[in-house]
Amino acid sequence: AEQEAEATVSSVKREYEAKGRELDRRIGEAAKQSASLKSERQIISEDIEQRATAKYLDQKKELDRKFKAQTASYDSFLLGLLLYG
Repeated sequence: AEQEAEATVSSVKREYEAKGRELDRRIGEAAKQSASLKSERQIISEDIEQRATAKYLDQKKELDRKFKAQTASYDSFLLGLLLYG
């Protein structure tokens, strides 16, 4: 009975150690994946920021161009009125 109990305890210890190693391996993989995902998230955030900045600058240039054209039109109209008067 004593040998059987020792064999059972030994078997349980081996199984526990194997599961512990498997858990450590999975924790290591999860940490690597987490670091990889953080890196990807940072890259994506930077890409989004660059695209947003580019779009903002394009829209600003377009609005500036339209504003200048409209201002020139008003200036011409006012000059015409002044000359007419």
